[in-house]
Amino acid sequence: MPPTPAAHESSSSKADTAKTLRSDGRGRAGTLLIIAAAYVAVGANIQGFRALLPAVLEDFTISRGQVGLYASFFFLSATAAAILAGNIIDRMGAKAGLFAGVSCVGVIMALHAAAPAYAALVALGFAAGAGFSLITPAVNLAVMESVSGKHRAMYMGIAHSGGGTGGFLGATLMPLAAAALGWRGAVVVSGVFALLMGFVIYGFYQGRPPTLDKGGVERTTFRELVRSLADDKRLLYVGLFGFTMGTAMSAISTHFALYLHQDLGLSETWAGLGLGALLLGGVIGPPTCGWASDTLLNGNRRRGLILLGTGIGTLCLVFGTLVAAVRLPLPVLLVLSVILGAICFSGPGLYFTAVSELSSRGRTGVSTGLALIFARVGIVASPPLFGILADLTQSYRVSWLALAALVLLLIGIYSALSNTQRQASNAP
Repeated sequence: MPPTPAAHESSSSKADTAKTLRSDGRGRAGTLLIIAAAYVAVGANIQGFRALLPAVLEDFTISRGQVGLYASFFFLSATAAAILAGNIIDRMGAKAGLFAGVSCVGVIMALHAAAPAYAALVALGFAAGAGFSLITPAVNLAVMESVSGKHRAMYMGIAHSGGGTGGFLGATLMPLAAAALGWRGAVVVSGVFALLMGFVIYGFYQGRPPTLDKGGVERTTFRELVRSLADDKRLLYVGLFGFTMGTAMSAISTHFALYLHQDLGLSETWAGLGLGALLLGGVIGPPTCGWASDTLLNGNRRRGLILLGTGIGTLCLVFGTLVAAVRLPLPVLLVLSVILGAICFSGPGLYFTAVSELSSRGRTGVSTGLALIFARVGIVASPPLFGILADLTQSYRVSWLALAALVLLLIGIYSALSNTQRQASNAP
């Protein structure tokens, strides 16, 4: 019997629906890759420059504590501008914010090549941090606009893993470029790369127009924003995890190449490759962690943050004991570096998913800015302290152990406070 018209219509409708779903999936994947490209660009510059720190240290004859000042000043400006940057992103939209932030970082990083003294490098880092402050609010807004809640943590992880991808490329390729061009030539190459990526993002990303209403965030004063954060205990307690995450990520990534070079005796090139292995873990970890949060933990962000923080503290303990005491074969050391990076750099994706889900519509950028303050206080403070401990003890062993103790303590406090708040919310 030939098919009826209704059967033809039903079959055609199903085929069109399947085609649309496949098209939407491809479109979403392409959009996420373009969003992640912003982090690829800035990650290549930030982590690539950190891989050059052994050469910078020797060029300017500075201490390990002074080396940490660069990261502190970079993120000091990014922290100071966090709420303002978030407000700007809510007004201008994700597309313009991604282009402005990436291009600014690229131009200023290229100018690092002309620095006559280390103080000038620190000043340029401060300026680059201001441009970088636009990236995270723009990325988070772009993801929230593009992805539904069911798989949001995984896709947020994919977007944030761009930082690990760029960091891996920068950490592995920048030392090789420096071997041929010197560290100054290498930063010019990385800066131009970021600038080009900015134009690629502007040309191919189709962002939504800003959704901020004129009566919303634009009329909110800084004092009112801070008060609203203090009144929302959920954001306040999640912010404690952000501080913990920023403290660990910044201290480890800033000093990892120096740790491998000075404590474990690797050459500058191999130390840069070791940092690359750490950042390779940062590519693998965020999407995997996001998938686990969405699927295995059924979207329970609190439990995911606790497990992640406990893993970071435990691995710091491993590097302060086993790795510091035993001369491990290079392949084993590189594998451990990848694992450390996978755990340590999975924090931002899950953290900003939790923050964005707690945000009201049209305030994703501002909420991200507020959340960034917690993370970047840790980012600013930890690198010089981690380095000073190493200078005082002539190795990084005590630095690792102190970081492990701090992370585990803070995660314990976050677990207790958030559990109390959750029970109060569920009470009749």
